[in-house]
Amino acid sequence: MSARKVPLLKPAYVQAHLKFANDHLDDPEEEWEKVMWSDETKIELFGLNSTRRVWRKKKDEYNPKNTIPTVKHGVRALKMGRGWVFQHDNDPKHTARATKEWLRKKHLKVLEWPSQSPDLNPVENLWRELKVRIAQRQSRNLKDLEKVCMEEWAKIPAAVCANLVKTYRKRMISVIANKDYSLLLAVCLGYPAEWTVG
Repeated sequence: MSARKVPLLKPAYVQAHLKFANDHLDDPEEEWEKVMWSDETKIELFGLNSTRRVWRKKKDEYNPKNTIPTVKHGVRALKMGRGWVFQHDNDPKHTARATKEWLRKKHLKVLEWPSQSPDLNPVENLWRELKVRIAQRQSRNLKDLEKVCMEEWAKIPAAVCANLVKTYRKRMISVIANKDYSLLLAVCLGYPAEWTVG
């Protein structure tokens, strides 16, 4: 058998996860309900990773017959009351000086978040649920795929999101009990049953 591919877990990432879990273990559930969770994902039209090989000359790499179109959507404006905390994954676009300045000007409190932490973000579970739902429908083109994504996203009940947030203390306990490693790897291999949305 071949070895499983998993994220590179530097000791600093593991220690940051453990510190985060210990620091937030006793946070009341109401605090997690005030977090604006964020994340991005990739949903593709033609299967896993949508890698298609083509025979072409170097100069023809951007000829439409040799490309796969992609669609990106911006973030819509949100109106929120006070007390919200924004969570992001420390991707460079979120930690750029201009972004930090914008967040400061908008008076948005940002949750200190350990890098390389998809296992701690409940949005990852929602992406999984959305992708399972989308896979059950056959999209014929990008416009159809976008429509299916929007329809299936709208069908996910708000209670599912609330239940994922309620599991937060369990995530912290698991990080501490397993010295962080098994929870981080769970994101690659699938989530514990009690964290899934079904």
